[in-house]
Amino acid sequence: MLTNELIKKYKFFLNYNHTSIEEMEGVLQCNKRTVMIDIQKVNEMLISLELPTITVQNDFIIAPEISITNLLKYVDIASKNYVFQEERIDMLIFYIILYSDYISNSHLQDFLRMSKNSILADLKEVRSVLKKYELQLIYSRDKGYYIDGDSNKIRELLEITIGNLITLVCGRNILSYIFNECNLIYQEEIFLNSLKIVSDKYQLIFIAEKIDTVAILMAVFNEYSLKEPYIKNRENFEKIIETPLLRLLMDIEEQFPNLSKERDFILSRLAGCVQGDLNINPEPEIIKIMDEIILQVKVNTGLEFPETFQFRKNLYAHLYPAFYRQMFDVSLKNPLTSQIIEEYNYLFALIKRSLKPLEEATSKKISNDEIAYFTIHFGGYLENIQKESITEKIVAMVICPNGISSSLILRAELKQIFPTIEFYTMSFNDYQKNIGIQQVDMIFSTMSIEVDKPLFIVKTIMNSTEKILLKKKVFETFHLKKEEFISVDEILNIIAKHVLIKNEKELKKDLSKYLFANKEVVLGGDSLKDLVKKELIQQLDKVNDWQTAVRIASKPLLEQGYIEESYVEAIISSVNEIGPYIVLAPKVAVPHASPDAGVHRLGISLLQLKEPVNFGLEDDEDKNVQLIFVLATVDSTAHLKALQQLALILDDDEVIENLIKAEMPEEILGLIEKVIEEGGEWDD
Repeated sequence: MLTNELIKKYKFFLNYNHTSIEEMEGVLQCNKRTVMIDIQKVNEMLISLELPTITVQNDFIIAPEISITNLLKYVDIASKNYVFQEERIDMLIFYIILYSDYISNSHLQDFLRMSKNSILADLKEVRSVLKKYELQLIYSRDKGYYIDGDSNKIRELLEITIGNLITLVCGRNILSYIFNECNLIYQEEIFLNSLKIVSDKYQLIFIAEKIDTVAILMAVFNEYSLKEPYIKNRENFEKIIETPLLRLLMDIEEQFPNLSKERDFILSRLAGCVQGDLNINPEPEIIKIMDEIILQVKVNTGLEFPETFQFRKNLYAHLYPAFYRQMFDVSLKNPLTSQIIEEYNYLFALIKRSLKPLEEATSKKISNDEIAYFTIHFGGYLENIQKESITEKIVAMVICPNGISSSLILRAELKQIFPTIEFYTMSFNDYQKNIGIQQVDMIFSTMSIEVDKPLFIVKTIMNSTEKILLKKKVFETFHLKKEEFISVDEILNIIAKHVLIKNEKELKKDLSKYLFANKEVVLGGDSLKDLVKKELIQQLDKVNDWQTAVRIASKPLLEQGYIEESYVEAIISSVNEIGPYIVLAPKVAVPHASPDAGVHRLGISLLQLKEPVNFGLEDDEDKNVQLIFVLATVDSTAHLKALQQLALILDDDEVIENLIKAEMPEEILGLIEKVIEEGGEWDD
């Protein structure tokens, strides 16, 4: 029996070749019996294909060196030996949309090689999916099964379905099978090559994994068309027409004229996967949004970080397609979203708050999938600015087809594991052009690529066991000094000499987490209620001006050695230079400056005023402030938890009013604690 899941498991074992069963238990978070059952099932599949099997030698897993590309050559989706599983619903939707003739239950039974009742059960799920898009599955004696509803919604569903299918290991094989069953020609490679040729001509770079979906959409619309044209706000299309994208698409249309019927739709999707280039005709509107987002991130995270050209270039590269995805409702599927929210929860909440300029520019709410990409962009950068090494001996390249943001967070993860290695990021496009590959010693990538350097395939975010295994592989490959590698097993042996270990497996797990977890960003530091202490709270009736307010609010931090006078002056100088950016919400200001301006330890003080003081350099009522939280930060991550909790206060007018009315510091602290308990870690 062949299934996508079994091939996926083979790929997994291949990636972890020569790994012990015990280590595999840690990666999979399961017991030995489950690992062995998975190996047995994969071997049954390999035997059916007459291929070598996985063996276990001295408790180490040895997988045959057959690449996934070669393995898939043996997989015939049309064969009765292949069993469709989780892909069935997407396959049915895609097939029903594309097939131009009468479709009966019998057709669908042949298509999926399933019984009548199984098809009826799957069609019930199809109807449930269609309902989300305001579409209906209709059956009539004349037409059989067909999908009815707004053509724009059908286009959107097509795009989502293709995106779901290509994420499968067997995705291309399955798509080719569906095209063939619909009497259409599957031409993804032809359209990818056409896009590559014209993108070089117009100096455009497409994000590798996102352009694949567009290429398949083009293959669809070359042979299939919807009755109603794609309708969107024409003003939005004026923005794209001014870019080279229209000329690029019209060049392709000369070879494939049928695409002109779907020009606007394809154009909107191409715009959503172009990597922005700050060096070539940057768009003023997107630059303005970028500057506002950077300012908001600084304000909301309490960080003053250097805006290097490379930092701005990377952010623009990501923001450009995100802007057009927002503009044209292009859904983005981020497979890491739930993991990013869990591991970078405080930063996620603060970045979400910082993306309001993008929401306001497009008049649309940003999805968690998009926020997650921005989170790993800033998270990766904030990690890197702390961990740059001056003298490096080994050089590594990080290549991630998902784009700049994923590369940055992976670079940060790797830098934590290998602090003595110098890491650079590279776009998938530059890798294909072989730019800079020869100057590095090793490559880290999220997918298998052909290189003449040692290649390590990794996840963007790894658990502690995966980090240990990766470190072991790299150290063995490059014969690095053993003393640089922290061995959990050796630590356990030392502990066992002196104490009785009750549960060795759990102790090993906890040690792994402690030694290799991404502590800085994951934990996010102290809680707001731990930092805003009673002795750091002051209550006054009024002050003369905002400068006096900042100085008085900072006084407890100054007197107790948290900060120096230079830090207070840096805050005032920054407001005079940039403006009252520190007013984060009506009646609330959060003054802060760079840690190197004179911060000794993390702390937050609070000044409560009965009468407001205006922080506007011009008389601006929106800048009237009665709560002044002075933030002193020591690094880029230790205070993120506290600021995320402070954001809960900033978003609640009633809480702000209650804090202003509070008579005693104890009452203020009680209100803060209540907000934290009720607010959770982040909100939807």
